[in-house]
Amino acid sequence: MTGKKNPPLVFEPVPAGAPLTFDLMAQALLEDYVLQQYRSLNSIRARVEYLRAVFGGWPAETITTAAVRQ
Repeated sequence: MTGKKNPPLVFEPVPAGAPLTFDLMAQALLEDYVLQQYRSLNSIRARVEYLRAVFGGWPAETITTAAVRQ
């Protein structure tokens, strides 16, 4: 379902050797939800966007338990 709250997902190809970031992990998660046709895609999108506000652009190795607790 798409609309004002759920625009179509556009997945950009990941360049070889790109550093692993929160954004790449989030993209992979959403791609999997689309490929598997999970019905909970809309709810996971909202959760990813909420987390992206905090962790967007962070390198994956810096997302630790301590960082999440802060």
